[in-house]
Amino acid sequence: GYSSFNTLKDFPIDELKLDRVFLSDSGDVKKRNWILKSLISLAKELKIQTVMEGIETKEQAIFMKSIGCTIGQGYYFSRPISLEEFEQTFFKQQPPTFLSES
Repeated sequence: GYSSFNTLKDFPIDELKLDRVFLSDSGDVKKRNWILKSLISLAKELKIQTVMEGIETKEQAIFMKSIGCTIGQGYYFSRPISLEEFEQTFFKQQPPTFLSES
């Protein structure tokens, strides 16, 4: 039958953002991890960068890095900040933290 996954090849997608719900502890963790690994593997094959939202712990950051996720967002890296705080951090102190550097 028809699959919407087939349309992936037709769009100029360069980034796949994964919702923080994938990191929740509810439900089957083994199945959740398998889904995350599969999505990131698919993104790699399609040369699509992956961004994981909602990383709150070092363990989550290590896991996402270990399965090939390229960018992480969440409280583990920084709380939400104002534009002024962002400018001070980004331009004067240090660049943003990516999973490849954690």
